[in-house]
Amino acid sequence: MIQGEPVLITYCPLCATGIVFERKVDGAGQEFGVSGKLWQSNLLMYNRASDEAAVRDYGRDPYGDYYTSEPVSFGASFRDTRLHPKALVVGIEIDGKHKAYPIEALKIGNTSDTFAGKNVLVSKDSAGRISITIASAGLPHITSFWFSWLAVHPDTELFQ
Repeated sequence: MIQGEPVLITYCPLCATGIVFERKVDGAGQEFGVSGKLWQSNLLMYNRASDEAAVRDYGRDPYGDYYTSEPVSFGASFRDTRLHPKALVVGIEIDGKHKAYPIEALKIGNTSDTFAGKNVLVSKDSAGRISITIASAGLPHITSFWFSWLAVHPDTELFQ
């Protein structure tokens, strides 16, 4: 719960994303689980009221060398050669336009950029934490693997 509101916090190890959702459906709080199903190698949640839960061993990593290998598999296709498919990027949206910042390309400190007619400031501290602001106001962003960001935002611009 955040300020009394039920939320769903997810993490997908296949695309390296964590996202928070409001978990109300038609005004009623719901409980969700991991379905074991994927879309473009991204996990899909299910409403536990549908009773489709499968038993899983969450104590072991079932993906082996997935994080370092080139193939993205699990139903995702990837043909972009600008970055390794599993390079970590920070993605933003401004006025319906999308841009990704490769974490490895961001130096410690501040990086100034212009995107969608706005002056964007990307800050990375020595621990690797990233914040993005426009005119001193925080801008929501998502960290994910490059292939995952591109699957959802195929027309994204890439910071270089």
